[in-house]
Amino acid sequence: LPRRKTCAGILVPELYAKLRSLGAPGKVFAQPARAFARAHDWVNGLIVPTPYWFGNADRHALDAWLLERLPDEIDVAERTHFRGFEEQDGELTVYLSHGGESHTVRARYLIGADGAAGNVRLQLGALMPPQYLCVQEFLRADLVPRHLEGIVDERLTPAYIWVFPKAEDVVLLGAAFPPGTRDARARFEHIKALIQERLGFHGELLRREGGQIIIPRTSRDLYFGEGDVLLARETTGLVSAHTGDGISYAVLTGELAARAIDEDHEAPLPRYRELVRDQVQRARRAMWLARVLHRPGVRRGLQWLGGIARAVSLVSPPASLTEEDG
Repeated sequence: LPRRKTCAGILVPELYAKLRSLGAPGKVFAQPARAFARAHDWVNGLIVPTPYWFGNADRHALDAWLLERLPDEIDVAERTHFRGFEEQDGELTVYLSHGGESHTVRARYLIGADGAAGNVRLQLGALMPPQYLCVQEFLRADLVPRHLEGIVDERLTPAYIWVFPKAEDVVLLGAAFPPGTRDARARFEHIKALIQERLGFHGELLRREGGQIIIPRTSRDLYFGEGDVLLARETTGLVSAHTGDGISYAVLTGELAARAIDEDHEAPLPRYRELVRDQVQRARRAMWLARVLHRPGVRRGLQWLGGIARAVSLVSPPASLTEEDG
């Protein structure tokens, strides 16, 4: 650890401010550290500036910094696999494999933060939301967009496409494809060619990443645990259905799960559900927005009414950038 993850490193303002307040060094952030988002509707030929922004992290550097902050008494066991758990008389027995050997750990609480795999959630009997294939590439480019560019075109993918600046000469572009997509590689190459043509840059491949991401569709996809087993990160289903942002929910739910246990040792789950209420509401608004804005006719009507930017601001409140933030 840390290991490379298929993550764009886009941070909601709340998490960006929290990292700044914790003294996150400059290396944790990409360049620019913050940027406004811009929406492209390729079906209707629209480019719509939005009144909101995201923080822009170097995900690998962020993970490394978070690991550095761990207290000395915390043990980190890399390459460990979760095999299951049992609960009896208020105690959890967790079965793991590590280094080719089986291990048994007894604990009062278990926090399942195993991402899109969701093995802890599945053992609790709750299905995971749909898993999409995510492909993204870092390119050294002759021209880097200044905005966080989000692209919608149902002819290419019913999910979303993104183009983000990561350094003065590095751009990240990616796309998500629904379950069952068999020609994702060819589709991605076609999308990449269109992006470079329409945004006016040419890039040389630095690194390619791929993995599974989840996209919740209804409130039933959100689930936070059972008994003394709490869920955090994407395992909860908290991923923005509109932008694909998962790291912001991941960090915030991890913090809130720990806080719930600290505040209510006997029954932390009800307290945890209270603490994540704001995140749940934000995720629900993103689900609604994704349903609305993935209809070309609706997008065209909203643009005519001047409403796309106002609709998007329901998910992330408008804010201003300072010279210090770039």
